[in-house]
Amino acid sequence: CPAGWVEFENHCYHFVFYPTFAFKEATSACQIDGAYLVSVNSDSEANKWWTSGSGLGSEMRWTGDGTLIPLSVEMWANEEEMNSIQNGQHIVFVYTVVVGKFMFGRQTPSAKWPYVCEISLNEAYRILQQERDHMFGTDIMDPNNVVLGPKFITQPRSIVVLPPLATAFVECWYRDQGAGAMNEMVTTSWYTITNGKLTIHNPDETRDEGMYQCLASNIIGSVLSDPVRITFGFIHEFSNHPPGGVTAKLYQGIAISCQLPAYNPAVSVKWYKEDGGQNFMRTDLHPYIFVSNNGKLYFSEISQMDAEYHCFVNLVSPVGQILSANQYPSRSSLGIQLVVTGDMAIDYGPEIHNDFPAVFPLPLYYSWSRDNGPIPEKASLMEHGRMLVLPDAQIEDGGNYTCIVEREKSSVQQKTLHLIIEARPFFIFPLSDQHVDIDRQFTWRCEAMGVPRPIYTWFKDGKQLYSIPGDIEVQVNTLTIFKTDPKKHPGMYQCMAVNVHGTTFTTAQLRVLSFAPSFLKRPVNPSQFGTMGGSVIILCQPEAAPPATIAWLKDNRELHAAE
Repeated sequence: CPAGWVEFENHCYHFVFYPTFAFKEATSACQIDGAYLVSVNSDSEANKWWTSGSGLGSEMRWTGDGTLIPLSVEMWANEEEMNSIQNGQHIVFVYTVVVGKFMFGRQTPSAKWPYVCEISLNEAYRILQQERDHMFGTDIMDPNNVVLGPKFITQPRSIVVLPPLATAFVECWYRDQGAGAMNEMVTTSWYTITNGKLTIHNPDETRDEGMYQCLASNIIGSVLSDPVRITFGFIHEFSNHPPGGVTAKLYQGIAISCQLPAYNPAVSVKWYKEDGGQNFMRTDLHPYIFVSNNGKLYFSEISQMDAEYHCFVNLVSPVGQILSANQYPSRSSLGIQLVVTGDMAIDYGPEIHNDFPAVFPLPLYYSWSRDNGPIPEKASLMEHGRMLVLPDAQIEDGGNYTCIVEREKSSVQQKTLHLIIEARPFFIFPLSDQHVDIDRQFTWRCEAMGVPRPIYTWFKDGKQLYSIPGDIEVQVNTLTIFKTDPKKHPGMYQCMAVNVHGTTFTTAQLRVLSFAPSFLKRPVNPSQFGTMGGSVIILCQPEAAPPATIAWLKDNRELHAAE
């Protein structure tokens, strides 16, 4: 192992006391040397810092090598932490005074701890390896002249087609430097492909609905885009059967439901009142009115005026999808008559409904709290405090949120909502291009966040990779090549992360290098001045793969360190 690293059971370990890092920064610091946070597969490895462990139950793994973590209560500071991620999903070592030894615990990723980097002894060469790029081993001096494998600059997006439509299209844009493969054009009777743009003529649901992927190729290799779906949208008419009226008591609260027509994929709901014209409800001007995302119209207090209310819906696309239509359709319901009864106010409430924190009666004062910490600073209130908005929601924003409602400081009610943030996978440690010597062991790791926990698959040049004994090993998020071969291993590699919310790829190019030493880019100075009695440093930095054995000669006689 290199200086500063400790060898143990065919691995090298680097202990970093200071500076302490959060999980992501600690992982990045290890990856600079091609290493990863430690995976604890032996009692002798136990140390006090960040590990690569994460997950819960049977899904607990060492992301450093992809192996499962045994469900052994004896290894944990307490059983509750083994079975819960309330304190964080990442696993650390903590010193337990009761038993006098280090055991597993959990920690949120933002906490700063010391950490341990781990790398196989067979890959320790990467720690001291000369910095390399795509020009390494070539005579190219201008990076713009380097031939690179394809990588997607813009991923395609799912579309919702609303017939009738003459054409619908999805497109992907990819980097293809110097390989000359961007002028592809394919035409059939019903679709055209031009430079990554797929145009469908007269789209038909039976023929065209389904999953699509863009495959980009050049002389280096091939890559797959994120998969997208083409679906067909619709919105039916409201029922022509007159809806029944709604009866409410004067000065009390009521909710009016909208019986939505069948639709795909999503709708937005508004309400208007038939009062000498179509007057849409302005909740910003009337604090006693609220339109929920569930389509209901809420009144905190009913006035004496009867009215007829209509539900108005627009077809919209979900987040991340595009609505492809000549005109966006909308529908309006028949009028729902609100009948007000009674002639005096009754003192009651406030009351929070189960289907949404809508409350009655007026005047009301709203506030929010969170059980597992403060309300995120980015949060804002809307609809007069009824609605708590979390922009750019993150997984750590989940928890128990409590809505508290007061009426003139005399009557209070509160209700707690449990918020679970789920997410499509996104890579916190994507792949990066690698330039590896011939006949070396090489390991690639990718790591994605997502809820539920993502499943990983590896691809080379657009085809799925499987373990081949003695050649490559695929272990969850870890890919190991045991002996790099320039005839079969160079190309474009992708790690795919999938959960129920979507699929994401990270892409990188692998070069396997073998060439004689060259001084083209770093020539030795033909002459150099020095001070008599002083020191002179002459640099010898050839490019070579595998690394060159360097010897110095003076007057054709080899020099040795003792001289």
